[in-house]
Formats: sequence, C-alpha cells, structure tokens
Amino acid sequence: MSAVMDNTQIFMIASAAIVMLTIGGGVTLAITFYKANRLIVGKDSALSRAINERKLGGQTEVIDRNSSLSFTFDGKKYAALSGDTIASALAASGVKIFSRSFKYHRPRGLLCCAGHCPNCLVQVGDEPSVRACQRPVEQGMNIRAQNSWPSREHDLMSLTGIADRLLPVGFYYKTFIRPRALWPVYEHTLRHLAGLGKVKSDSAQSEFDKQYLHADIIVVGGGPAGISAARAASEQGADVLLFEQNRSLGGHLLFSGTDRATDLSSLLENLEQCVGITAYTDTTVLGWYEDHWLSAVSGNRLFKIRAKATVIATGAYETPLVFDNNDLPGVMLGGAVQRLLNLYGVAVGQRSIIVTANDEGWEVAADLRAA
Repeated sequence: MSAVMDNTQIFMIASAAIVMLTIGGGVTLAITFYKANRLIVGKDSALSRAINERKLGGQTEVIDRNSSLSFTFDGKKYAALSGDTIASALAASGVKIFSRSFKYHRPRGLLCCAGHCPNCLVQVGDEPSVRACQRPVEQGMNIRAQNSWPSREHDLMSLTGIADRLLPVGFYYKTFIRPRALWPVYEHTLRHLAGLGKVKSDSAQSEFDKQYLHADIIVVGGGPAGISAARAASEQGADVLLFEQNRSLGGHLLFSGTDRATDLSSLLENLEQCVGITAYTDTTVLGWYEDHWLSAVSGNRLFKIRAKATVIATGAYETPLVFDNNDLPGVMLGGAVQRLLNLYGVAVGQRSIIVTANDEGWEVAADLRAA
C-alpha cells in the first residue's frame, strides 16, 4: 500500500469526516445554522409596509405613491409602488437576503443597486439571472431566488462553508477524475449544486431585431459629464448620440440629495434646448471597436453604431472596503443607500455605521439623518 494518498482518497476521508461531524453534532449545528440565519433574515413585514412606511424621497423620486401593484417572490405575495424595481420593493418590505453565493452559498443582500454586482440576481418567470435592482416591477410578476435549497433564508448548501479549507479553487476538476467511469455522475451532481438560474428549453421564444445608427459624436454615459460633452459638441454643430444605461439621464445627480437635484434640473433644461442631440436611455453600450464602431442593446434591440468620434463619460464605480464578512447582507455601498432613499423612499435599517474618506460619505450620513 502506498504511503502517499491521491486526491480521491483524501476527498473520501474528508467527506467521511464531515458526515460524521454532521451526524454527531447535527442538532447543535442545525440550531446554530437556524439562529445565524434568523439574525440575518429577521421577520418579513406585512404587505402594507412596502407602501405605508416609505420615507419622503428627493426631488428625483421615481415612484408613484398613488399607484400600487403586487407580485410574488418565492411564492410569497409582496406589494410595490409603480416605478419600483424588484429590489426596491423587496427592500421596502424588509427582505434582506436576495441570493446565495456561487460556491459556498453564503447569503447575499443588496450592495450597489446600480447593476454592477451579482448580489441581487433572481429568476423572473423563465428568464434567469435578472438584476433585481434594474428590472422594474410589473403586476403579477413571478420572481424566485436562484441557487438555494430548500430556501434562500435557510440554504443547506451553505454548510459546505464548514469544509472550505478542503475545497480549493477547481477542486472538483482535480478530485473527481477517478474512477473515470463515474465522471458523468459527478458532472450531473455538480451542475445541480452549482450554477445560478435555470434555462427552460420549452420557454416562449422572444423576437430580436437590430438598428443601424450614424452620428458625428457618440457620448457613452448620461451623467453630468456626458450631458456637458453632448451639449458642447452640439453647440459646434455636431450630430450627437447620447447613451445612458439607466432609465433616466443624470447619473449621480439623480440620487445625491436635494442640492444636486437642483443642478440636475438646470442641466436637463439646457439639454432640451440643444439641437442635434438624440438620447437613448435604458441602453447599454456593449463594445467599442475599430474606427468608432460601437454596439449597444436596449431590451430586445441591438444597435450597430458608427461615428467619427467617441466620448466615454461613464463615471466611477464604487468598490467596497475589504474586511472579514464584508459580503453579508447589511453591508452596502453609499450610492446604494442613496438610490434606495432618494429614488424609492426606502431607508435601509434604523442604525447605520458609515466608513468614508471623502465628502460623499458625509452626504450619505446627512441623507440618512434627514430620513
């Protein structure tokens, strides 16, 4: 017998140890797991909370407080206001866990609310991996969490985190190679344990089309810098196309508080007076290729764009600080807090700790204080 064990033997021994540990301390482990999740999940509120307990939003508020609708999330009915995104409606109802991480199934909550992270990916009907912070709520929407069992609040697969030291990156490709005949079984199991949404082969097919656009100048980004660039080019007689991935122009001025909302109003009024600028909102530019050839998508339409010059004005991305457990629900970027509060009237939590090294952090504190 060889004194050196191969990867398969090591994995089998480790698996047996985990099973013994689970059986021997199953009750204690289950209670601890339940309590830990209760601390994060809390108790879901009544339907009325999503409507009646909204804070006073800013001048750029996008919800209609006189128009309500309903939808389901994981089989439970929730209320929303017209203009809400899936994320803002659920946050207003007290939902904290939106998804689970890919490998260890750690709970994930809202982080950026700008469509830049995978924390709020959900399944909407037959459509997988929808960004909840970007998709507007519709009456009767059927939404489900992804990559969790039996539920997003109490996901048994999160127990794999106990053995994280035994599960390095790519361990399944290095471990499940012997015996070779069992690889189809391994593959089938791993594909069901990992992954995100589910694709249904029999779902209804959508129609897609494309449109060709031409201009002198293309401006990517509809924030204050992009709007100013478009205006400057228009004043020189150029034909301008302005693209913004969000539903409205304005960038950070949309959610940065009352003072900046006044600046936005003035900026948009000046933009309307310009001739030769065509703005495309809710449109994402996917690529910038040779000779100023760009591709963009809006809904089911692909744009193929050609221009003489391109201006990139996409602004800055917020990034979270690095510390232990910074991925758990409740840790949010300042921009996410301001978006929820000023656009949707949703205040996250009753007490907050803000860590900042610039004026934007103080603005977040001021907004929360005023709420």
